[in-house]
Amino acid sequence: MKQLPKFYKAIKEAPYLDFSPKYWQEAKNAFEKKEYFLSAINLLHYLNEDFLKKKKCKKSCSFEAVHTNVKLKVKIENGYFRARLNFLRVDENTNKIALYRRISELNFKDLSFVRYELEGDLIFIEINEPLELLHPYKLYEILRDMVYASSYYKTHFIKEYGAKDLGEVSLSFLNDKEFEKAKKAINAIIQETKKSLDHLVQENLQKYEWDFLAIALMQLNIMPYIRGNIKYKLTEALGKLFSSSIEYEKRIQEAIAFLNYLEKLDEKELKESLYYPKFFLPPKRYFNNAILKELLQDEGESVNKYVKKEDYIGLGFYLYGFFLDLIDRYNLPPKVQNKIVATLVAINKDEMKDAGKRLYEFYEKLLNEEERESDFSFLYILLLIALLYLLSRL
Repeated sequence: MKQLPKFYKAIKEAPYLDFSPKYWQEAKNAFEKKEYFLSAINLLHYLNEDFLKKKKCKKSCSFEAVHTNVKLKVKIENGYFRARLNFLRVDENTNKIALYRRISELNFKDLSFVRYELEGDLIFIEINEPLELLHPYKLYEILRDMVYASSYYKTHFIKEYGAKDLGEVSLSFLNDKEFEKAKKAINAIIQETKKSLDHLVQENLQKYEWDFLAIALMQLNIMPYIRGNIKYKLTEALGKLFSSSIEYEKRIQEAIAFLNYLEKLDEKELKESLYYPKFFLPPKRYFNNAILKELLQDEGESVNKYVKKEDYIGLGFYLYGFFLDLIDRYNLPPKVQNKIVATLVAINKDEMKDAGKRLYEFYEKLLNEEERESDFSFLYILLLIALLYLLSRL
């Protein structure tokens, strides 16, 4: 075992969403001034600034928005916020008892402000609330519940219970060339991970099996075009792998079971699960330099423990996972993401210890860059204050 898991670049990165935090503050300010319509519009601008740019929303507003594989219909008028999401349809071939039981669990355990309802054979979510009752925090949670839960469970419920898609959303599937590239990378991750696990047993290095599996699943998870039932099962497998409440061996077995499932998947279902999603609500967290600095500093204690022990193999796995997690959870500017991706590609040629050292050097470089930028910003503010003071004395 000479190298860390090979890093495979996504054939296309997730789109960068340009957040405007000012709209969040403006939404709260408008609500406090009882300008409820303006508060809702500002919240929508905060969640997706580009979406309402071409729409005239002065006294009323209506629109339809696609979020991955579901469509949300919104109308804001006469002091009310109305939103509806048609989820799935059932028929005689649907396992209704099992499906309804699962949806009831979601209603009571997972959803905060909305509930799935049944009308005839149609399952949907709908709200019709006075704007004066919708503080930006509450409205955000409502929209989040509606689109996140529905987009996450939709394909799984179709596969698992025989529910029917309404056909409201046209998906942008990978073309043939893109599909072949994506399939090749997915298969390579599966085969190389299995081969590495076998080598770990032969070399009595089983302590790294969790790390190899975690890196494999996290790599798949940052490929933005892996969607549908694969995404659902991948998320479940990752959740179990990182769960301290599940026995270690069970966590390992579940991760391997997912790789086996993915390996045996027929090409038709794989094609159906690979597409470029559109997002109405941001799929990742807001990010800026201050957040990056805080995240890097938070890892300092753990990183230093590895360095003191000169355990650069363990550090390599740790920082590999940290950088994959950054890509997965945060809306990284292209400049930052490109630096991370280039470093992960570079370690493909390194032996384990050298890869760990390279990742540590990159971590230190990022940390020092953020500290220098912070010091520069502080100095700039001091100079600006001094300049204003001098101008006031003239």
